[in-house]
Amino acid sequence: MTRNRQHAAFLQFISRITDITASLSKDELREYCTLAEEGYPALARVIREYLRVAERSDTSVSSVIPTQAPRSRNISYDNGESRHLFDLLRSKRFFPSNKDLADFAARVLPDMTRNRFEKMSRGDIAARIVEYVETKGPSTKRHLQQAMSVVLDARSKPSDRESFLSTWEAIIKGT
Repeated sequence: MTRNRQHAAFLQFISRITDITASLSKDELREYCTLAEEGYPALARVIREYLRVAERSDTSVSSVIPTQAPRSRNISYDNGESRHLFDLLRSKRFFPSNKDLADFAARVLPDMTRNRFEKMSRGDIAARIVEYVETKGPSTKRHLQQAMSVVLDARSKPSDRESFLSTWEAIIKGT
């Protein structure tokens, strides 16, 4: 069965427009309208319509929806503990290409060669590494997550890449 999603693009557009209205106070909209009237009359008409939408939307109901945009999967977290090892391994910051991740996996996984990973996705390679790390115990996983988070937080230079890969390898191998 084919899903009819022809309505989605327009509804996303409406959502973006109403987000502008919801993110500004009516006073701010009035001030922007005043500024636009002299130099940008067409824009002033648009701002007046935003203001009209805002005024017609008054309600006594308090918002239960967060006003902040949802967090992207690819952003870094404030707390290193909240970063999941799987996501860290898939990060293009650490491993810009699948080849880089496959090379690292070949270094840390016992009896595995680079060729085993040639046709695998980043997610599959990262999953293999995580599975192996979990067999080493929770402290190994925690140490690896912390070490990777430190590099992410420090914004290390690419020249440091070999040193932090060696550190991670030592953590995983328990040396």
